[in-house]
Amino acid sequence: MLPNLIIAGVPKAGTSSLHKWLSDHPSVFGSQIKELQFFMDRESSVFRKDSNCYDNPISEYHKHFSAFNPEKQQIALEATPGYIYQDAALKEMPKHIPDIKIIFVLRNPTDRFISIFNYFQNNVGILSRNISLSKFISDSLDNSITYNTNNEFISQALKHGIYYSYLEKWLQVIKKENILILRFEDLMFQKKETLEFVSKYLNIKSSFYDRYDFPAENKTYTVRNHFIHSIARSIRGRIPQSKLRDLIRNVYRNSNTKASSSKQSTSQEDILKLIDYYKSHNKRLNQLYGINTDDWNSSKYINA
Repeated sequence: MLPNLIIAGVPKAGTSSLHKWLSDHPSVFGSQIKELQFFMDRESSVFRKDSNCYDNPISEYHKHFSAFNPEKQQIALEATPGYIYQDAALKEMPKHIPDIKIIFVLRNPTDRFISIFNYFQNNVGILSRNISLSKFISDSLDNSITYNTNNEFISQALKHGIYYSYLEKWLQVIKKENILILRFEDLMFQKKETLEFVSKYLNIKSSFYDRYDFPAENKTYTVRNHFIHSIARSIRGRIPQSKLRDLIRNVYRNSNTKASSSKQSTSQEDILKLIDYYKSHNKRLNQLYGINTDDWNSSKYINA
């Protein structure tokens, strides 16, 4: 069994939560490891040497869905939000899974850009704390980033928010009716309505979400001890999704992390420059795909 549904974008747009919420549905089998990363480009910072579409047969990918029960389940799901940017995914995914359905979750690109900064500086800890958000914005706009160049999610964070430039490539290889585009803002603030909409698209019972509590996943936080955190991250992907994994994660986060403040040590002017940069790109996205981008001409970080 290969997946018939993949959440393929974008990073820091609620894809972990969506994967969790869909996987909890009795008609959906979610991969135990959320991000299988099988179709990542060889040059990607998250390319998996042990499991990839270049060096491994498709059966390597297949094994992640061996527990799928066709008598009870209709959907086999994985979620690797970096796929949206990958040439390998564009080429290999349609070849091996020609009828695949794709979900892209898009987020206000200014907020996503800032969330990427917070995530790699706090959760992951690979972006130096000597680099301020103001510097990150300025360097990105000037195309002068000289740090973390081996991580495309950092060095290309600005470009990754020009969504239509990636979507048009996907629409050349995947049927239009097999691509569902959601907004992060709707996913977060209209959870039940959005999951009902997705359920109808997938032809599964939407009533499951009538009393569902919609647990949040992959929140940004600040790490207390980065050495301990690096060890935790190295083993995290090896532990299958389970109640035990959730328990271990909660114990770890209670002891080695704290909530990340939404306040940014940057001037509002810098954020406004970011908003201005994306305005024409957001307008183009709306024109091409009908995505409502009106509320993207601001940012939750303004006056935060």
